Amino acid sequence: GLQIVQPEFFNQMTTMHGLIMVFWAITPLMIGAFGNYCIPLMIGARDMAFPWLNMLSFWVFLLSQLIIIASFMVELGSAAAGWTTYPPLSSNVGTPGYGQSLVVLALFVTGVSTIMGAINYVTTVIRFRAPGMTWMRMPATVWGLWLTSILNALFVPVLGSAGLLLLADRTFGTQF
Repeated sequence: GLQIVQPEFFNQMTTMHGLIMVFWAITPLMIGAFGNYCIPLMIGARDMAFPWLNMLSFWVFLLSQLIIIASFMVELGSAAAGWTTYPPLSSNVGTPGYGQSLVVLALFVTGVSTIMGAINYVTTVIRFRAPGMTWMRMPATVWGLWLTSILNALFVPVLGSAGLLLLADRTFGTQF
């Protein structure tokens, strides 16, 4: 039969497509960019609660993008364990090389950025609503972004912790 790409490269393509689309495209655009634009406008705030945290979140996110790009340039290629990066496929045995480790590091770094954004969004909605902008008068878009930010503040630290444990397994030989 006709084989267009090698199986290992196919795994890398599908893994990186899934990861980049979820963590470096859809989520940052729909929550990050859209939220930063809409929340202050829709609740009558002059700015986000912590503008400096907003900018720091952006630069940390940019760092995670550089790390994910670097994962394509190492020997044996980038991650190939699926976008969920479940062990044992994401272990050194299942996916050898530095590519998978860089991707897990990039996931952790983008998680730090997400947590910063979540703190900023939640605080902005709670504390910076204009006079008369009660909870029941808030637009559904703000409700959605606010609740998403609460969920991000709760689940992303767990995801980041799991990533650090996986990184320790891959780098230092621990057995979490």
